Amino acid sequence: MFRLIRVKAAFCAAVLAFVFLGVSCSEKDGTGYLFKTSLSENPKILDPQIASDEASLTVIGNMFCGLLRVLGDGKLAEGVASSYTVSDDGLKYVFSLKNNFYWHGPDDYKKQVTADDFVFAFRRIFDKSTKSPYASNFLCIKNASKIISGEMTPDYLGVKANGNFELEFELDYPNANFLSLLATSAAMPCDENFFKSTKGKYGLDDDSCISNGAFYLKEWEYDPYGKNNYIIMRKNSYFSAIFPVYPSGLNFFIEKSSEDIENDFLTGDTDCIISGTNNKKLLKSDCKADEYETSAAGFVYNLNSEIFSNKSLREALSLCVDRSAYSDKLSGSSAAYGIIPSGVTMLNKSYRELVSEKDKSEFNLELAKQKWNEGLSAIGKMTILDVNVLVPQSFEDPERIKYITQQWQNGLGFFCGLEVVSDSEYKSRLLSGNYEIAILEVSGSYNSPEAILNNFKTGNAANLIGYSNPEFDKIMDESGKSNSLNECVSLYSQAEKIVIDDAVYTPLFYEKEYFIYKEEIEGIGFNPFTKQIDFCSAKNFK
Repeated sequence: MFRLIRVKAAFCAAVLAFVFLGVSCSEKDGTGYLFKTSLSENPKILDPQIASDEASLTVIGNMFCGLLRVLGDGKLAEGVASSYTVSDDGLKYVFSLKNNFYWHGPDDYKKQVTADDFVFAFRRIFDKSTKSPYASNFLCIKNASKIISGEMTPDYLGVKANGNFELEFELDYPNANFLSLLATSAAMPCDENFFKSTKGKYGLDDDSCISNGAFYLKEWEYDPYGKNNYIIMRKNSYFSAIFPVYPSGLNFFIEKSSEDIENDFLTGDTDCIISGTNNKKLLKSDCKADEYETSAAGFVYNLNSEIFSNKSLREALSLCVDRSAYSDKLSGSSAAYGIIPSGVTMLNKSYRELVSEKDKSEFNLELAKQKWNEGLSAIGKMTILDVNVLVPQSFEDPERIKYITQQWQNGLGFFCGLEVVSDSEYKSRLLSGNYEIAILEVSGSYNSPEAILNNFKTGNAANLIGYSNPEFDKIMDESGKSNSLNECVSLYSQAEKIVIDDAVYTPLFYEKEYFIYKEEIEGIGFNPFTKQIDFCSAKNFK
């Protein structure tokens, strides 16, 4: 470990020397600083239409700019688009594009960003050869479903360029979340000529990457057997001519363990870190911490097993959970009565301000006992033995689960232990149905209740438990086709209640996450849904 730190320190010093020679760093206004942070793995691919891992998305978020951007406060702002109009029926969006955006690529590659770059990007999402995981997010676009089914080719997608600087979307049905989706990584532009010139290597190395965002990729060094792996990015002068870019550049260290990432931050080699717990070592007096609540943890049940295919037994366990009994014992989390946490926002408010969670989950011990006896009778058993809760190794503080299993023991006479397994075994067993009860954390890839509730929609890739309810699916389809966010709030509330009433998910904890950074830093942005860190407006005053 000591040798690694010395190598990293030497690398930082060399890069800093380069920066000081070419960039003026002001101590008064905080600009010109070279920011450093660690990635938990090597980015798999820096292709916005494909990438889904956190490391790739973090780098992509600093390389690309879409029609719209998400600011540090979570609000949408102009990006490549200067303005837009939406038809009264919500089926047509027309964007006017700025004419001073340029691509920055290897060997002094420079080319104007046009509407065609967005058309090509969206067609790639629906091209089967791309294998994009994001096609389902944009099903509202005209002909998208027919393209996926093979009835049409991507050329018929409802996205077209009206000249170089006007882009038009036609939708099959309204989508109140459409503008937010246009700020996600999948909606970033793609230069067709450069893409084809990489001959299948687009986004896989530093010679096959291109940028229209705040920073461009200068160097990407990765050896799976080596230790000194890194990504170097520098300020994109084409972008900074439009929007201010305060840092001179970024350095990402590619690490192999959470311990190495923590050590990088504690020794001062990096400027910020994401922590899933209230880690006292990381929350030092000379640091700032932003707290987010964007995921929920709860129990799921094997709906195909002899025991928990019985709804009465699932209801009994859910009704037996008294959250008030453990709410003051939690550190780094809070008791959850619903599925959607307070960090999810709508109409510039927390979703939980708009929809109370207190009526979602009920504690009723007498009814729980009644349901338990009904369920046991239905499956012909006097008691249930040898059941454990399946827990992934990465789950923070599994001891919290015992607050609930103890309630089951006291209230229903149901003894249940914990089985902690590796993350890979956990996922394998969840998908194969080799469990009775499991702890499951649910979150979304973008800031919307829809993204979290999709974890329970029939056929969705995120639906790991195979739950299916036509009424729930119908409500989610209605929300996806609504042009009113107020209407969506009501629909999401109904959908959330259905999942809980079906007793397929018992909410237990809302999980907190911390974005921690040095005290002298201001303006750094963090998206708790994608885990992307936005350095564009970041300043360092030390």
